[in-house]
Amino acid sequence: MVEKAVRTKKVVSQTTLTSKKIKLNPIGEKIKCEYCKTNVLDIIRHLKKCHRNPQNAPNIELDWEYVDDYNEVKEFLIKIPCTDKEKEFNKIVAPNGNPIADFIGEMLDYTKSLPKAHKDAMINAKLDEVFTSGVNVKLLNKEEYFDRLKEKVRKGQRLFLLDSLKPITVEEIEKNKDILWEEPKRLF
Repeated sequence: MVEKAVRTKKVVSQTTLTSKKIKLNPIGEKIKCEYCKTNVLDIIRHLKKCHRNPQNAPNIELDWEYVDDYNEVKEFLIKIPCTDKEKEFNKIVAPNGNPIADFIGEMLDYTKSLPKAHKDAMINAKLDEVFTSGVNVKLLNKEEYFDRLKEKVRKGQRLFLLDSLKPITVEEIEKNKDILWEEPKRLF
């Protein structure tokens, strides 16, 4: 009697906890991580720790209007408040506290968990991910562009668009609209 060899089917994909399909190689072979491009044996464990995996990024949302408001009053805050009056004064000047404190704490925890090699590159990549996530790029028409420039100048922001020593005024923006619109390369 001739026995037939029993063929076992190799597992070629596995589903993670977030319902993402991952390609697997037969046992003993290394698998390339799609994010950090390293070869690892246990891809599931590696993806939980991979610094480039977007699912491991801290979920940080900043109220940018409050950040701008906080930057304006930052110089009036008492740096190290000791008494209750100083703490109360800081609470009045900045009622919600420092808007970036949570972000700094999470980034410090992230940097402590990184391996020593290429730490700067990983930190810069993470900051780039955090600050560009959810950013929609929209081209402005001419009127929107100048309205935003004027609004920034009215808020007290100093823009050096025409002269590198003298900040631009609202009147100069009105007068030099064509130059500001036609030659953006010269300005930056």
